[in-house]
Amino acid sequence: MKEITLDLLNSGCWNNPDEQRACDTVSPDAACVGHPIVNNSTFFCCCRGNLCNANLTEGTFVLSSDFLDTKDVSADYISSDYRTQTITIALSSVSALAVIIVIVFLVYRLRCVPRDAPNDPFFLGEPLSTPLFIMEDLHTTHLIASGRFGTVWKGQLSSVPVAIKVFSPAQRQYFTNEQDILNLPHMTHVALPKFYGAGERESVDGIPEYLIVMEYIESGSLTEYLRTHTLDWIKLCRMMYSAAAGLAHLHADFTKADKSKPAIAHRDFNSRNIMVKADLSCCLVDFGFATRIDGCHFYRNGQEENAEQTSLSDVGTVRYMSPEVLEGAVNLRDCEASLKQIDVYALGLVIWEMAMRCTDLFQGLTTPEYQLPFQAELGLHPSFEQMQVWVSRNKQRPPFPDIWKDTNQAIRALKETIEDCWDQDAEARLTAMCVEERALDMTTLWENRHKGTPATHR
Repeated sequence: MKEITLDLLNSGCWNNPDEQRACDTVSPDAACVGHPIVNNSTFFCCCRGNLCNANLTEGTFVLSSDFLDTKDVSADYISSDYRTQTITIALSSVSALAVIIVIVFLVYRLRCVPRDAPNDPFFLGEPLSTPLFIMEDLHTTHLIASGRFGTVWKGQLSSVPVAIKVFSPAQRQYFTNEQDILNLPHMTHVALPKFYGAGERESVDGIPEYLIVMEYIESGSLTEYLRTHTLDWIKLCRMMYSAAAGLAHLHADFTKADKSKPAIAHRDFNSRNIMVKADLSCCLVDFGFATRIDGCHFYRNGQEENAEQTSLSDVGTVRYMSPEVLEGAVNLRDCEASLKQIDVYALGLVIWEMAMRCTDLFQGLTTPEYQLPFQAELGLHPSFEQMQVWVSRNKQRPPFPDIWKDTNQAIRALKETIEDCWDQDAEARLTAMCVEERALDMTTLWENRHKGTPATHR
């Protein structure tokens, strides 16, 4: 037997006659043998006889040999087992927490964040599964136009005449993009079409069709209008002003009533994508190539795209492409400014088209027949390579007639505005808002000239 010093917790008489364990002696002088309980951390002893535990005043008693032989091993085992249990519990807790976090994240991604629109603060959700109108109230009447990216029909929505753009499954990305643009906040503007909604239906052949329903504009496109009509100076300025105002609204980014409108580049601005209203103001249409822009970020089909990995010359009409697009030299570090400048270049060509049909500019001479930009030089179907050489390398632009005299301040302002729009240096071009302001100025300049009142051009 070996002795060990322990703290005495309690002592007294044992009142349970049935409990006989560890009662090893009847002699009051004999040592009380301690037996372990409670995981070997507490011990007790009992003895038979009067005052047999009186010798424990020093807190000294004898441990059983079985315990002493296994003490070191048991202690190590207990310590090791405790550490193992602690580590197991900790790892289990961390693992369970990690699993919960992963599950919550996946649920959030699947249910709260659209998978095709990462980091897109303006994303409005998936394409509408149901239209904003009752499909049974929509009826098509006759075909207006068709092209590579869809067809346009005149129709009736209840009793309201509407234009219906129809996209096939192969053209769905253009439908998605146009719907995304038209659904943005603050897209209501006099120079933009009223949007009634978008939807999906089956054709008579059972093939899905995707529909964009918009305001119907009777006079048709600016191209067709100019082909059959001439303008006076006031009508020219009205068309020029409204076209620039519509483009300026697209280009603007602002927040109103807690809703933000991002800057938008049209990317296919031309006279075919401008409609002429009954009051001869212009209305911009066809946003299949349009993109939301924010500094070096731009978004199409509800998804952010990398400007450095996406060609910015793969869309649009070749005839209206700017020199930097034709050369593949668009500034990708600030694609917002670059894409706006590309639109303004095309605006300059459109204003030239309008001006070439203005009778006041030809002072009694016959107004030339309508022509597209560069039609006289390159024909009706110029190739990309022809435009690249003519516009980018040779720096050619549509000519001004000799009769447009610089002595007339209003005409000089018109020519300067057109030239400032299609400048070879993209950064030197006007903004759409500046063109809008100049159109107002030119109306005043013309009126003052005919009244004999001097005026100063801004």
